[in-house]
Amino acid sequence: MSNSALGEEGTVSEFDLQIDLFMSHISVERNLSPHTLEAYGRDLRKLSDFAEKQGRRDMGDVTTLDLLQFLKGLHEGGASTRTQARLMSALRTCYRFLVTEGRLERDPTEEIDMPKSRRKLPEAASGRRSVSSSPETASDTSPVDPPGPVALISSPSSSIFHNVLHVSQS
Repeated sequence: MSNSALGEEGTVSEFDLQIDLFMSHISVERNLSPHTLEAYGRDLRKLSDFAEKQGRRDMGDVTTLDLLQFLKGLHEGGASTRTQARLMSALRTCYRFLVTEGRLERDPTEEIDMPKSRRKLPEAASGRRSVSSSPETASDTSPVDPPGPVALISSPSSSIFHNVLHVSQS
């Protein structure tokens, strides 16, 4: 049990017991780097701190709306899309584990879409490419924009909050 599992009065919170159980599981069963394990633990403790302030007693008391409010706060606090995605991965993995182990009945993360992260494509030396459609036009080196899928990949990404707020307001 971690030192953070002890509450103010020396008691162990149910949140921390559930998080410690999950962290013990993934440290043995998954091939995650020590940095990822540390980040997952930190992310889950942030959720538990937030949820306890909302009057939740354990992971099973947390609703999808609670998670959205938590994620909104992180987004407004400047958390990057990558950080939000890692946090959602930690939450999803933890909740799936707890449901699979029979410790929770439901997974509130199921209703939340993962953020789309931007992927950088390799750039050509000029940033654009030339196309020649026939030998007669071989000297034509007018720039051509990349095909459609590249434009989709390089479009601005959305945060988790933006993706799910639209759904939750419907």
